[in-house]
Formats: sequence, C-alpha cells, structure tokens
Amino acid sequence: MGGQNGKGHWARERRELLVRNVFRDFAAAREEFVALEADYRSYGISFDRIAEWVGTEGRRGPLWRLKDDCHRLWRSETAGERPEVFLFDWTVGAIFHEAVKLKENAYLVHAYQPAFLWAGEAPEDGAGVEGCLRFCEQTMEDVEKGVARLGAMFEQAAGYLRRVFAGEKENGLLLRFLIENRRRMDRLWAAAGGIEAVFREAFPMGPEMAYCLAGESYVEGDWYAEARAAFQRALVLNPECYEARIGLDVLDKRLREVSETLDREAAQSWAAYRSGRARGGILPRWPRRSPRAGS
Repeated sequence: MGGQNGKGHWARERRELLVRNVFRDFAAAREEFVALEADYRSYGISFDRIAEWVGTEGRRGPLWRLKDDCHRLWRSETAGERPEVFLFDWTVGAIFHEAVKLKENAYLVHAYQPAFLWAGEAPEDGAGVEGCLRFCEQTMEDVEKGVARLGAMFEQAAGYLRRVFAGEKENGLLLRFLIENRRRMDRLWAAAGGIEAVFREAFPMGPEMAYCLAGESYVEGDWYAEARAAFQRALVLNPECYEARIGLDVLDKRLREVSETLDREAAQSWAAYRSGRARGGILPRWPRRSPRAGS
C-alpha cells in the first residue's frame, strides 16, 4: 500500500511539474512570436530564427517540445470532458504546423532571394520572368498570411489556457510560477485584465486564495521568504482573509521550530566538542593564521 501511495504521489508531482512547464513554455513561445513578428515588420522574415524556434525531428525546438508536452498531458482528453483542454491542445498543435509552413516559406525567401531580386529588375522579355515574379509575390503573401494566422492562434490559445488554469488552480508549482513571473503572465493575459483577473475567474472566493495556496506550497518547500510574501499579498487583496492569517501563523511556528532545532543542534555540537576536549580526545585543529611576511 505504501509503495502504491508513493507511486501515486510521484505521478501527481510529475504531472504538476509538466503542467507548470506547459504554461511556462507557452508564455515563452508567445513572447518569441511577438519578437519574431516585430523583426519581420522591420527587417523581413528570418529563416534562421524560425528554424531554431521550430526545430527538426532530430533536434526539436522550443515550439516542437511544447506541442509534444501538450499531447503527452492532454491528448486523451475529449471535447466533451474538458473542452478547454481539448481546444488548447488542438490550437498548440495548429500553431506548430502553421509555424512549420512559415519556416518552409521563409526558407524559400532565404534561399531564392537572388532570383527574386533578379526577377524584379529583369526586363519582361518572355523568359519566364512574369512567372517568377508571381511565385515571389505568392510566397511573400503566404509569409504575411502565416504570420497573421499565428498571431490570431496565439491569442485564441492564451484564452483557452486561461480556462485550463481554472482546472489546475490547486497546482502549487503552477501558482508559484505564475506569481513569480507576473509581468510575463500579465502580458499574456492582458486582454483578460492580467493575472489577478484570471485568479478572480478561477477562485470564486477571491483572487487572494491563489496567493494562499501558493504560500502553502512555498512553506512545504521551505521557501519561507516567498511564503510570507504570498500571504502578505493575499492580505493586501483582502485584509480579512482568514486563510492568509492562518498561513502566516503556521509559517511563524515553522520558523520558530527551525530556529529551535538549529539552536539545539548547535548546543549539542558545542557540548560534544567540550566533552571531547575534557577527555583529551582528538579534536579538529583550527587553522592557524599565516605568519606575516618577514616575521
């Protein structure tokens, strides 16, 4: 029974970590796309940047790994069971495949740019220049459409991810990540009003509950300063928050216990040292100071 419980605990912790990673990697992917789009508007499409972002079968890029992690977590979910999870997983897959198409078009622009430039300057003498120009124009149109589709799909996926969070809101690792990366997540969910608006949607009792759960997770992980900050933020949002006050009491009790344990161990070590010295036992020698030069 203990072994089964241990396996269940390990599986739950692994799943919570994987969910946290999906939120982290999606936010990073969206920011990479925003930067990529800005560069495209200013300088043109960059094949190298997209190729690194997408990757290959043998060397998966960040976007490829995100797609695989989503499938690993939620591929078995159906639209009837958890529609938000099904739609988020599906949209991330669609983003990946759209990025692969953009990568291919970016390669055409990159590899055949000399031909494109020549066709734009060559006289129309019936040597097939018109067909080449049409191909160039269609490729650039495909790039433009691909960038626009990716932008729209990222916005859709960010909305689905908001709803996914409501079903994962008790994941302490996830809450800690969201709080520690608030600026990034505020940008991701700007249309919804930022991270605390998302917390408000997920926690009917109030967004402070997200900070209370994160504080409990911090205490369990011995991250005491972070725990205190989380509980204090909960009290800023709701000065009457009972859970935050209890959390601070538990934290203070844990800190007293840690302090008492350290004092006790220090006293025991000192007593053992004095006892050994009184019996003439072999004790570690303190390092001597190096003699001054010339002494």
